Amino acid sequence: MTDSILIDEDQSGGDDPLAVLMAAALLVEHPDGQKTLRLTRPLPLRFRTKGGEEREEVLEELTFRRATGADLREVGKLADGNALGASLTLTGRLTGKPERVIDQLDGEDASNAAVVANSFFGARPRTGKS
Repeated sequence: MTDSILIDEDQSGGDDPLAVLMAAALLVEHPDGQKTLRLTRPLPLRFRTKGGEEREEVLEELTFRRATGADLREVGKLADGNALGASLTLTGRLTGKPERVIDQLDGEDASNAAVVANSFFGARPRTGKS
């Protein structure tokens, strides 16, 4: 039998994907508004210095800063009707990770990252009479 995580939907928020990530202990919200997502499939990375030395590191989590209007504007320019692509571009901007790293995330982790990136957009203000 494979390891699995039991999520009690009555306590996790049901269909709220952010609540599901929190219930599964994959997401931590920090007091300053940042959010850290634990990757289900850590990503091995290799770095090369200008001197040619190499080192390895494993990316185990992504920490997202809060989004700004500039982030939204830039992602809006790149979206081209591709909501998931725009979310992954936003993930790179909010985590400071280059596109080539975001592109190598496992599909489940990329999907979870898109959920977290989009969670920084609160309810849109209403205009006119309600």
